[in-house]
This record gives sequence, C-alpha cells and structure tokens, in this order.
Amino acid sequence: MTGDEARIRRLEEEVQRLKKRLESIVHKLGQAAEDAARQQQAASQGGRVLIRCQSVGVVGVSAGADVGTGTIRPLQLIDGTRYLLQPIADGDITWGCVNDTGSATVDNEYLIGAWIDGYFTLIVGDCVTEEFEIAPDPPEE
Repeated sequence: MTGDEARIRRLEEEVQRLKKRLESIVHKLGQAAEDAARQQQAASQGGRVLIRCQSVGVVGVSAGADVGTGTIRPLQLIDGTRYLLQPIADGDITWGCVNDTGSATVDNEYLIGAWIDGYFTLIVGDCVTEEFEIAPDPPEE
C-alpha cells in the first residue's frame, strides 16, 4: 500500500466511525423528543400548567418528606367566576391529589394545583377565607 492509499484508508475508517457516532446521536435525540412530547402531553392537561380546584373534604397535611393525600374537584373560570368543571356531563368531577403545602385544607377550600411527576399536586391554598361553599355549576348558555 502506498502512502496515499494508507491515508485514504485511514480517512475512510474515520468517516465510518463519525457516521456511527452521528447515527447514535440522532437516535438519542429522537428518544429525547419522544419522551418530551409524552411528558408535555401528560403535564399540560389542555395547555394549562396550573389548575384551579376546590378540596373535597380535608386534604391531609404534608409531614416531613411525606405528602398529604385527598380529593379535589377541578374548576374553570368563566367571566371572572370559578365554576365546577363539567367537560363530559353535569355533576361533580373529582380527582385524587397530593398536598405539598404545610397545612391541611378545609372542606371546599379554593386551591391551585399542578401535575408534577404524575400526581396532581396542591401548591397554593386560600388561607384567609373562613367558610367556603361548593363552586356553582357553570351558567346555562
């Protein structure tokens, strides 16, 4: 083999190694894009990051590393008023939730929550209002 042939052979081998590395990077990027799409779809819940809600009974307090658990009803805002969310049928829709705040909720407390790591997590509660009523049904159209 001449000097030129040896150099060409070395360059061809280097091109093959670079091609394999590039294919590996493209594969990893594809996996990351698929994972991101799945996570955003699960987390966004219709494009909303934070969701208004209302406690159903008491949602327990977080203690140490453990979060409290309970139930909430999702709410919607129509013309500046909170109403029950009724996307499928009339009636009260509820979800299980965890409480990341430092105190338990009271029945029907207005809250803000978010989907975090696959759990609907309460992050802010109304700590001023003394008595709460269940949010009303949406107005008739």
